[in-house]
Amino acid sequence: MKTEEIIQLAQDIKNQYGENPIKICTALEIRINYINLKPNIYPAYTLKISEKPIVNLNSHFTTNSQKVLCAHELGHVLMHDDKLLNQFGDEHNGIEEYEANLFAVALLFDQDDLSIDMSNMDNYLLKELLDVNIKLKV
Repeated sequence: MKTEEIIQLAQDIKNQYGENPIKICTALEIRINYINLKPNIYPAYTLKISEKPIVNLNSHFTTNSQKVLCAHELGHVLMHDDKLLNQFGDEHNGIEEYEANLFAVALLFDQDDLSIDMSNMDNYLLKELLDVNIKLKV
């Protein structure tokens, strides 16, 4: 998808369902599982079982962190539905990660609160903006 289309998709979702990705998943009937994995393994991932996406969030992260992780995974569900089964393979490339990161930033942040236009951010900036908001439970 084009950058502007991804931002618009996130805005449309935000306008219809609000900005809480966990509540958005509930509204869209996307199941969320909270799993106990070592934090350095996978903070979150999405699988498709019986044609239904399931977002798996690592329970070792704070509630706010889980929202950030969920926003990223929601981006994969909405834009990369055909790749959910293979996300651990080679097909899960940098472009898809960029798109999911851009979607998450557009969903969670307002452009007015950012000093750089999100459509001009590269994946490094998008990832840093998300990562600074991801923390383990104490």
